Amino acid sequence: METIHLDTHIAIWLFSGEWTSRLKRYKKTSERSILQVSPIVEMEIQFLCEIGRLKFPGKVVVTELMERLGLKISASSFHQVIRQSHFETWTRDPFDRIIVANAKTDGARLLTKDENILANFPQAFIELC
Repeated sequence: METIHLDTHIAIWLFSGEWTSRLKRYKKTSERSILQVSPIVEMEIQFLCEIGRLKFPGKVVVTELMERLGLKISASSFHQVIRQSHFETWTRDPFDRIIVANAKTDGARLLTKDENILANFPQAFIELC
């Protein structure tokens, strides 16, 4: 069973309904996938809410996706993820470092729209169908 991590943008798009139909089509036509996020995704969404860029706090967004899509939270050790993040020197963004490191720690692909991540993490992808 394949594990797919979602980055923050994708989680927000899914919450807003922009990608839900595409994701459901993908899940029906592929092998069953486990959808996960790094816990840092919830924190980044919370920060975006606190600075006024999003209306809903991180807990609301992630809980809704858990209920609606069966999203899971990665259970990887935070220490393991941070150790892996030391190798992600291609970005200064701490959220991106941890999101990529968490996907690597879980042996997961990462669904993202971030061009920097797509260019530097071979397991990152954007196309669903």
